[in-house]
Amino acid sequence: MHDFSNPEVAKHLQFYPEETGGPVSEVWQAERWKEFKPSELMPMYSRGLRQFYIEELAQLRGGTFVIPHNWIICKGELHADCSEAFFTPDGRCIYSVERTVSEMPHPLHKLAQGDDLYVVMIPVWADDVLGNKSKQYNKHINLYMVNSCLPGQLLQQEYFICFVSTSLHTTSPEQFSALRDQVKDTEINPVRCFNAHTKWPCRFILRVPALPADNPQQSEEASHIGGNGNMGCRKCYAGGWHENMESNEGYHDLHYVCMFFTSTINGPDYCLKEGVFRTTQEIREQLEKQIHQAMHGVEKTVSDMQTATGIKDKVAQHWIELLLAKEKEMKHAQPGRSLESVAEELQKWFDEQPGDEINPLLDIARLDPSQDTPVEILHTILLGIIKYIWHMLHTSMTDAHLVKAAGTLGTLLWVHEIENMDEYLKDLETLIGNVLDAFGDVNPSKILIKVKLHLLPHLITDIQRFGPAIRNLTEVFECYNAIFQLCSIYSNHQALSRDIAVKFCSMDHLKHLISRGYYWSESHQRWVQARNSVLQLLHSEPVIQQHLGWVAPIKLTPELICIKSKKKAVPVEWSTTKASSYFSGSEYPSSTSHWCHGISVTAQSGDHCSIRSWVVYSNNAVSGIGRIVELLIHETESLGSLLVFLECFVLGDARHPNFDCPILRRANHSDGNNALYIKGLLGNPQAVQFIISVQHDCHLIGCQASLLQPQLQEHQLTERTSCTLSHADDDHFVINVFALHNAILLQKFLPCSLTEPKPLYMDRQSHHAVKRAHMQEKWKVTLAMNKARKDAAEAATRRTVFPDEDVGDEVELRLKEEESGENNEMQPQRSQKRAQQG
Repeated sequence: MHDFSNPEVAKHLQFYPEETGGPVSEVWQAERWKEFKPSELMPMYSRGLRQFYIEELAQLRGGTFVIPHNWIICKGELHADCSEAFFTPDGRCIYSVERTVSEMPHPLHKLAQGDDLYVVMIPVWADDVLGNKSKQYNKHINLYMVNSCLPGQLLQQEYFICFVSTSLHTTSPEQFSALRDQVKDTEINPVRCFNAHTKWPCRFILRVPALPADNPQQSEEASHIGGNGNMGCRKCYAGGWHENMESNEGYHDLHYVCMFFTSTINGPDYCLKEGVFRTTQEIREQLEKQIHQAMHGVEKTVSDMQTATGIKDKVAQHWIELLLAKEKEMKHAQPGRSLESVAEELQKWFDEQPGDEINPLLDIARLDPSQDTPVEILHTILLGIIKYIWHMLHTSMTDAHLVKAAGTLGTLLWVHEIENMDEYLKDLETLIGNVLDAFGDVNPSKILIKVKLHLLPHLITDIQRFGPAIRNLTEVFECYNAIFQLCSIYSNHQALSRDIAVKFCSMDHLKHLISRGYYWSESHQRWVQARNSVLQLLHSEPVIQQHLGWVAPIKLTPELICIKSKKKAVPVEWSTTKASSYFSGSEYPSSTSHWCHGISVTAQSGDHCSIRSWVVYSNNAVSGIGRIVELLIHETESLGSLLVFLECFVLGDARHPNFDCPILRRANHSDGNNALYIKGLLGNPQAVQFIISVQHDCHLIGCQASLLQPQLQEHQLTERTSCTLSHADDDHFVINVFALHNAILLQKFLPCSLTEPKPLYMDRQSHHAVKRAHMQEKWKVTLAMNKARKDAAEAATRRTVFPDEDVGDEVELRLKEEESGENNEMQPQRSQKRAQQG
């Protein structure tokens, strides 16, 4: 409601799905919104005082009658798919359509009551949050939400996070139940508010398109048993018993989105479909079967069904336990009673119970918790994959391919815009395969234990549906928890959840007022704003901006060169500058002209580039890579008096043999167009496009740590020295393509031959078969070693208890033989996995 009546927010709202035909950067440009029915999306278009609804007769400007079926933005303009209608002489309207003729006027007119009707998408985040900053555990279950009709760049600010609910005792499904009721209520009673952008009242309906959270929470929301279960993936039926996962086919399928696996328990009723995603309907049917089995008192069957399907719901489990207990009591009270009569009575009792029987999220229209829980790269990549790699690098296991594969994957995921979705997904599939295969080279059993590795292929589908992966980041929600903690700490703790909710409501009111938001005045009987002195607070007070988590729009001025203060900026003659050694003549500045040295220049991308920064330049239709040597500004600071002196370098034709990165070398006379810049480039600042990361190729040149430099302590140089790398030349460098900053721009600039991902193994299935066999051999040796150690421990115990008994030295001999063939890279994790999965 506040988003509509807040002028700072309302102007950014986007309500229609968009077909860009090119770059994709927002969720409404991806496929998720298009999965909704047209009647579930924005149903109307308003222009002035006229409203045009879908499935309702409308007249074009040229006089033609049409019936629009949906609204969609194409290339920045709103379009509609329409059916042309014709009128007969007797006044009848005829049009051809392969669907049921809709009611006219549109039924939503009654709900809107003359106001504009909008549909707002609200992804809801949930997690357990610590209520204090001490070590004492004080868990709260919190729900936050955002308005995904806003651009993703804005949603990374705490200002746009909305508190929903919190509780020390109520679980997240119970809180989602209340949220579901509110969402459904807006479908029959749309919320009325004021649109600050159109200056007219409006109404809106809520939809829930996604459920961002960490992996355990998303498993709970998807009625999933969790990552430690046999069927450890909440999105597909990957997993199964060890015999299946350790087979060639099963182990290979774990590296892809779906596992082609069929499991049965006690007949075909529990047979899983091959190679399909989980769906809401299948989850609901499986939960109903579990509840039905509980009414018959068959606890073992319920447990087997949960293990075989991976479907275990917290709400349904509550009723299953009650039904099992009641069935046991009834059988104990009447031993001769039939199972069917007991089940019938339990069914009648169950139908009379209030509240939800299963996961309330399964009742929200067009929400599939199993598929609409997008893979979150904070917990899956940074706190998952990268953490595993860090551990491996600090143990005896190392592998260069793993580090390079993960670094390349990171640059492809942390992007805010996807230029070509098809090519992007193809490259992403290759890089994800490289990461999984590199993990298999280091530890083949890792993917059997860590479900985060299997979740990587699901990123492909999630990005296609929700847009760039960074749009689903949850860091902003984690940061917002700090505000919640302060509300909890400074509460009187008499009614903690209520106090926190009241405090958040108060903060939202304050935020709305100082953001020039409108509110209804009973005395004036109209929508009004606060006084001008209040309206200026947000834009004039940086402290308030910081407290509210609002970032003011930054106005960048490309081509601007920053200099030192006037006291420190001493003008020098052109003849004393570094550029004068390479550029002299009538077309260059006079040797007696005076110039000041700059300290940084603003690139076209907005980057601040200082001296010796590596940049991509474009000058006179020639592009290249250079290093800033000097920044000069004429003492008069007149127009055209800004100069940038760059050292120019040339891209190599092949990648670096060790780092798999593009290489650079200094330009020479054999470099074609780049030979024009052998002595460098002296041009205006607009040639500087963006900054990049470049490192010296010490591996090729063989640089040694032979340079002694004094250490700095308390800003003073000391007599103590430390060894640093001494570069043997200044001509050979490597472009760091693993850097996240400007990764998109760098990829566009570099030739495809230097950036196109290459699979580590062309025949992945054969490679997986080899690794699986190697893994099983390790496990056999590990099991034999564990058995020998156990026998040795038992023998030692027997000697202690029965010193006169001769137990022989067979155990010790067998243990020594096993230890002599021990592999240092063995990972005895199979027994741990079996213990976790029961």
